[in-house]
Amino acid sequence: MTTKRDNSSGPWVLLIHGLAAHRSILWLLAWRLRRRGYRTAIFGYPSIWRGVKSHAARLRRFIDRFEAEHPDEPYAIIGHSMGGILVRALLDETRPPGLRQIIMLGSPNQGSHAARRLAPFLGRICPPLTELADTPYSLVRTLGDTRGIPTAIVAGSRDRVVTVDATHLPTVTEHHVVRSGHGELLFRQDVAEIVDQYLKDSLARPTNPTVQNPPTSSVLV
Repeated sequence: MTTKRDNSSGPWVLLIHGLAAHRSILWLLAWRLRRRGYRTAIFGYPSIWRGVKSHAARLRRFIDRFEAEHPDEPYAIIGHSMGGILVRALLDETRPPGLRQIIMLGSPNQGSHAARRLAPFLGRICPPLTELADTPYSLVRTLGDTRGIPTAIVAGSRDRVVTVDATHLPTVTEHHVVRSGHGELLFRQDVAEIVDQYLKDSLARPTNPTVQNPPTSSVLV
């Protein structure tokens, strides 16, 4: 667990990177969140060599340790790309009691056309490519949604890995589109501002597993 502590007593935010990435890619977003008063922890994992459910099991152990160290403290999860899919896979198995909100950045909830194209060549050594493909029966299309947990999605209109349409989930509370590429989502100031605003709004909103607000969609230039 990579945890950054400062003098803040603000809410915790757990950050998860995507496929073929390293925890260091989350540093700038984590820093911007800490400057806004949040406390951050980063989940890093060897994303290429194992499948989504294996990574989700590892995420569950990470969250179990986090909740043991910080009992009764609510937190949010931000997942970039496959990181958001790990959260969905986790929720199929358990509902962590402290999890209050989810933010997905460019996550291929309906599958990725880029993963589909690469899977025939690299899927044997990189199982997530097959699981994240935009084919009818890929793993990502069989996972449950985030029903009961307020969820926001930020998509990039210039994303060549995951299209805007592929990021959608029927139960999201907010959906934003920014003029961004896939990896760029983690480095944009406007994305950090969207995340900050959603964290503030959602922390003030009681969690109700039976009620979902209609999604709000916006495009930023």
